[in-house]
Amino acid sequence: MRSSRSSSDASTLLVLIKGLQFFSSLSDVAWNRFQPLLYMSQGYSTQQIGTLKTISFATKFLGGPLWSLASDMKSPVVVLMFSYFLGLLTLVSVRYLLLIQAPFWMFIIARVLRSATNAVGPLRDAITLEHTKKRKDEESYGRQRLFASLAWGMGSYLGGYLIDIFGLWCVFPYTFGMTILTVALLAVIWKLSSGDVETEKRELKKKASPREILSSLKSLINYRPVRLYIFCVAVLGFAMVLVDTVLQIQIEKLGGSRSFSGLTTLSSILGGIPIFWYSKRIFVHQGGWKMLWYAMAIVMFRLPLLAYFVVTEDDLSYILPIQLFHGVAFALIWSGGTDYLQHHAPPMVTASTQTILSTTYFTIGQGVGNIFWMSLYDNMGPKKMYMLGTAIVTAAYAASLFAMKINNRNRKLDDRDHDLLLPMANGSSNSSTYIEGGIGLTSSSSGRNSNAVESRSYRRTDVTVV
Repeated sequence: MRSSRSSSDASTLLVLIKGLQFFSSLSDVAWNRFQPLLYMSQGYSTQQIGTLKTISFATKFLGGPLWSLASDMKSPVVVLMFSYFLGLLTLVSVRYLLLIQAPFWMFIIARVLRSATNAVGPLRDAITLEHTKKRKDEESYGRQRLFASLAWGMGSYLGGYLIDIFGLWCVFPYTFGMTILTVALLAVIWKLSSGDVETEKRELKKKASPREILSSLKSLINYRPVRLYIFCVAVLGFAMVLVDTVLQIQIEKLGGSRSFSGLTTLSSILGGIPIFWYSKRIFVHQGGWKMLWYAMAIVMFRLPLLAYFVVTEDDLSYILPIQLFHGVAFALIWSGGTDYLQHHAPPMVTASTQTILSTTYFTIGQGVGNIFWMSLYDNMGPKKMYMLGTAIVTAAYAASLFAMKINNRNRKLDDRDHDLLLPMANGSSNSSTYIEGGIGLTSSSSGRNSNAVESRSYRRTDVTVV
């Protein structure tokens, strides 16, 4: 009877987690997606908008790890609810300062506070991973995460539609309402997950002090393939600003409606759905590095299309099919990056590891990208910017491909060779072959588990260079 109830609760929790991904993304999209247009309507320049975004990302860079550390030590559900509460208060202050047209320096302070209290992405993903990492079926992280992407696309179109009718200021009541709904959903998840999963998590946390968590993260970052991987993620985040921000401003200046701007985002989301749905299968067969390289190749293909064939004053509709590629690229980056980093990391640092991914892509990549690209917008123009972005991603692609081939060719196999394979579940007596970075290996589990990276033995099989 208890087993049946536990299974029922687990199924219910999966539905609620899908709902959490959906509604938390829906609560974020209007503000994050349309705030540049709101700033422009208040007279801010593109350089000031870039500065605000970069300051916001820099604040998250400093504050995000603290939220994640608290989450890894306590319950991520409770920490996320507290973050939402503070986030609502700071958003009210941002709205007030915009209404009274306060000096720019006051608005910067409000944006810093807003960003410092916003820990939604990594904590939401930590909650999701907590309930999916050990599952043997296809209910992977990616299948839950695609609901966040769906909400982002739908919310972008809905937000643009509402703005066309009610004006840009409607983003505030929309965001307030969706946030309250998300917090209510979190309360239900917290109530249901206070049983076996939370008990197991608490037992694990008894062995994980802040020093041990930080030591595990340091070990993860010191691993050379992981450092190279997150560098490439940062480059992609840097280049994606061209689509996430520059393209939207270009559409606005060419006379596109806000609903059309939202429709471009919806189109990109549709492209990523199959990748998120089959992310576990793709990761097992292709690996994190190949998924990252595929994403780079897509970016190198689609940015020149935007520069020379798609964005014209006569007809903006050609943007929509090209945006499908954007969704595919982001899904490959995010699902592959999540699985790759979580696979390397000890189980005690789920939230902190996810913060590494979000900090690398959004805070470092897009933070630097916003101030860099926005400073070039008026003097260089979008077309040359798209081509410069293509050149930067191409250079990173070639350098990472070369570096990983050299790394895999020269290294000695030891218990840190996680980037080459996916080890089997602990205790299995079978062998499995996994291809990553061009080298085929057979792995076997040692049968010993600890909070640190598990000890494993490997034997070399065939070697194939990608």
